[in-house]
Order: sequence, then structure tokens, then C-alpha cells
Amino acid sequence: MPISSRLRRFSRSELDELSCLFTALNQIVRGASSVKDLVASAASHIKFRRFKFDYLRIVGGDSFEDLEQVKLPFIIIGAATAHGLRVFEYLCSRSGYPPKWCSGSLDRSV
Repeated sequence: MPISSRLRRFSRSELDELSCLFTALNQIVRGASSVKDLVASAASHIKFRRFKFDYLRIVGGDSFEDLEQVKLPFIIIGAATAHGLRVFEYLCSRSGYPPKWCSGSLDRSV
């Protein structure tokens, strides 16, 4: 998981816990095509003790509008909060077959 300097106040165990957000996003890209099903599947993999799970969305890679069915390109965005920081994790697909992936972490104060 890429680490922002703003996350340096998190302990190693907190960063390990936060990594489940990326793991959940990564697992759902292999799932069904229904956004509702994918979001429910991913949310079931997110187990936080110290973080607050904020949301998970799948949006079009061109329009950034919420999707009902997954189609290329798309972006999966998840957010969690702790220590006054909202941390975003994302995976984005790129057109083509097989899809190419980019990922990353972002953070900002709540």
C-alpha cells in the first residue's frame, strides 16, 4: 500500500488494518458485473476495529458518475477515517483486454 507522509502517525498495526480496504477493492474486481453486488461483496471483507468505514463507490472512468453495471473504464473508491484523516483507496481500470489496473492511496483531513 503506498504510504502518504500524512499517515506517519498511524502505527504499523493500524496501517495493516487499513490495508484490508485495498484488499477488498482488489478482490471485487474479479466478481459480478452488478455494482450493488460488488459493493456488498467488498464491504463484507472490510473489517475495521480502529477505523470507521465511510463508503465504497464504483464510478465510470470517463464520467465519474455512479454506475449500475460495471463497464470499462471504471474506478472503485473506498474511504475510511481515523485520527481525523479520511483515507481514500482506489483501483481504476483502463480500457482494453485484459483490463490494466492502477491503484493508490490518498488522504486528507476530515
